[in-house]
Amino acid sequence: MKKALKFFLVFVTIFSVLIGGTVLSYASSMTRVINDIYFNAYSSISASNASVGTVSGSGNISVTASGVYSYINYNTLKVTTVTKSESDDPAIVVSFTAPSECRSVRVLGGHTAKSGTETWTGATSAYY
Repeated sequence: MKKALKFFLVFVTIFSVLIGGTVLSYASSMTRVINDIYFNAYSSISASNASVGTVSGSGNISVTASGVYSYINYNTLKVTTVTKSESDDPAIVVSFTAPSECRSVRVLGGHTAKSGTETWTGATSAYY
């Protein structure tokens, strides 16, 4: 009886996590200022995709965004991790998409902004 109840609870939990919140998305962000230039750094994730961005409205700033994205395969329960990075533009967005039959797990973002002699480095993350 205990084994059956334990199996049922594990099954319900996994089912809820994998199927339950397919329309939800999560994000973390921060706004910073260097040399009087505002920029935003963020990580965002939904069931099938994610993005990491470092964005400014000014051309007098150089930014970098790098992301580490993990997704899980529904059938094999194998977790795969992908890394991407972009730099040297005032607005960088790195995007990820999970293959079919897979679901997002997390995205970790690394951000750098440089203007003149000032440099800022930070991190964001989002979990699904």
